[in-house]
Amino acid sequence: MGLISTVLHRTPFSRRGRERLGERLLADSVIDDLQLRHALEQQKQTAGFLGETLVGLGFVSSARLAPYLEGVTGFPFIDLANSSIDMELARTIPEPLARRKLLVAFAASEDGVHVAEPPTTSAPA
Repeated sequence: MGLISTVLHRTPFSRRGRERLGERLLADSVIDDLQLRHALEQQKQTAGFLGETLVGLGFVSSARLAPYLEGVTGFPFIDLANSSIDMELARTIPEPLARRKLLVAFAASEDGVHVAEPPTTSAPA
């Protein structure tokens, strides 16, 4: 399972209100109610993120989850497991800070340094 992360640059699209990830996935029939309840129970035990839990249980792929995370968080999605990380750039964030905040600088462009973090949608359904 890849690390589900988001780039720290806001995107110009509008958010879908304050809708929760689980509600959106249910509404679009990506998962069913039983899968959501199972994932929420698992999430409580692991204190992880709902998206990571759903992927870990095999209920949804990270690729299928990506647009939903973007819509809920307002940040573009990147699966770091499928990305090349510039290790020299990654070391520009002090390790204690990177570990505490779960940050990784993974690429640079003319827009600046792209930093990834876990999605902030840990709230249940």
